[in-house]
Amino acid sequence: MNLPAPDEKTASLKTLTTVIYALYALSLFMGLTAIVWWGVLWTVLGAITWIILIGWVILGVAFVWFIYRIAKGWLNLNDNKPMPL
Repeated sequence: MNLPAPDEKTASLKTLTTVIYALYALSLFMGLTAIVWWGVLWTVLGAITWIILIGWVILGVAFVWFIYRIAKGWLNLNDNKPMPL
């Protein structure tokens, strides 16, 4: 059997682990960024249109969505599941 030296194998596994962690962090960051920007968009839209009463509905839906995301995240965390993006 032609196995790599322990130092080469360790370096290879360390590189692979680093790449996996980086991709995971990037996907997590991109998902969180999208959630934040959608929340900002709906909140600003609701604030602009609250005078004509449709803003109250928009702000209410944005609030319910915010609470849903928090509850869903806690449930997934409790079940050791990843948060789908």
